Amino acid sequence: MRKLNTAVLGSFLFIYSILSWAGDMDIININGRITAAPCKVDTDSLNVAVSLGDNIMIGDLSKAESSTPWVAFHLKVVECPAAITKSTVTFSGKADTDNPENMYANDGTAKNVAVELQGVHGEPLGNGKSLTGAIDVDRTYTFNLLARAYSATGKATAGKISAYVTATFTYQ
Repeated sequence: MRKLNTAVLGSFLFIYSILSWAGDMDIININGRITAAPCKVDTDSLNVAVSLGDNIMIGDLSKAESSTPWVAFHLKVVECPAAITKSTVTFSGKADTDNPENMYANDGTAKNVAVELQGVHGEPLGNGKSLTGAIDVDRTYTFNLLARAYSATGKATAGKISAYVTATFTYQ
C-alpha cells in the first residue's frame, strides 16, 4: 500500500509541476471576415484622356463665367459580384483657387482657366466629391460624366489646359 501511495503522490507532484511550469494560461481569440470581391474597373476606364479640344479660341474664354462646350466621357465598373448593389466614385485632384468646391486647377500654360467636371445630371464633381450609382442587372454600372474648360474671371490666355483627377471606386 505504501508503494501505491508513493506512486500516486509522485504522479500528483509530477502533474502539478508540469502545470506550475506552464505559467498563466491565455485564451487566443482568432477571427476573420469573408467579403465579396469588388467590381472591376473596365479597361477602357483606366487612364482616361479627355480632350477638351485643340482649337479652343481665346475669345471663347474672354468673358467672366465663360466656358467651352461640355465633352462627354464615362467610367465603367464591370463584373460586380451579386452582393454588390452600389458603386461610388470619388474624385480628387488639385482644386482651383477661384472655385475650389467645383473646379480643378489648370496645370497647363493657359492662365485664368480651370477644368470643370460634372455628372450628366449637373452634379458638380470637384475635389472630394462623389457620385453613386446602383449596379445594373448585367452586373455593371457606367458613370456618365462631362468636362469642360471654364474661366471664372475671363481674360484667358493662350496655352495648354491640363488637370489630373483621380477616380477612386468603392462598393456597397
